[in-house]
Amino acid sequence: MTPTRGTPVKRGKGWTGYKVHLSETCHIPDADGHRPAPDLITSAETPLAPVTDVEMTEPVHDALARRGLRPGEHAADSGYASAELLLAARARGITLLAPLLPDPSPQARSGGYTADMFTIDWGHRQVTCPEGQVSSSWTPARSKGTSIILARFAKATCQPCPARARCTTAVRSGRQLGFRHRQIHEALTAARAEQAGDAWQRKYRIRAGVEGTIAQATHVTGIRRAATSAWAKPAWNTTPQPPPST
Repeated sequence: MTPTRGTPVKRGKGWTGYKVHLSETCHIPDADGHRPAPDLITSAETPLAPVTDVEMTEPVHDALARRGLRPGEHAADSGYASAELLLAARARGITLLAPLLPDPSPQARSGGYTADMFTIDWGHRQVTCPEGQVSSSWTPARSKGTSIILARFAKATCQPCPARARCTTAVRSGRQLGFRHRQIHEALTAARAEQAGDAWQRKYRIRAGVEGTIAQATHVTGIRRAATSAWAKPAWNTTPQPPPST
């Protein structure tokens, strides 16, 4: 990355730059290892560098739709994915093939009782833990600007539990479990379960093909040393679409 002016630190004071988000068609090789058609770049978006990848998923889909190139599947890295975006893409007929970030909770890191091990009764607004205990409260809340449901288990329920060390370190209360509203929670849970399987992992390998495109953009065209610095970021669709008329 070479800035146009100022310090050479990315996003540092005086740094000016853009990211290039490229989409291209991808084809699964036939039985002989041959591709049936060339891969074509279908979109190139260049927002300012501070714009995050996840903020570009829907604008890229909008741009492709305007050109009549809406993909059936869109394979991208985890930076372009969220449960909300999976649902938004699905609503417009796109399967967003992108790995969601793993559960960041302390329980997930330590092999304890993670949120997906709890059973949620949406109708009765109760949560049952892996040990069969039922939550004592169900409260709408906000976390980092996002609407969630906060389910709490009573201190008297959790303190004598033999599995307490696997579930919570809280001393003055019981386990608190925060999760998204039903549609998003279920989409998130289903996507993480699918992505853990071998079939999804094999399918996702098609994404690797775009690395050659990024290499060409950076090493052949010199995009990182353009008049205004740019950082190439891939976001590409796997369902081939015909190129627009010329």
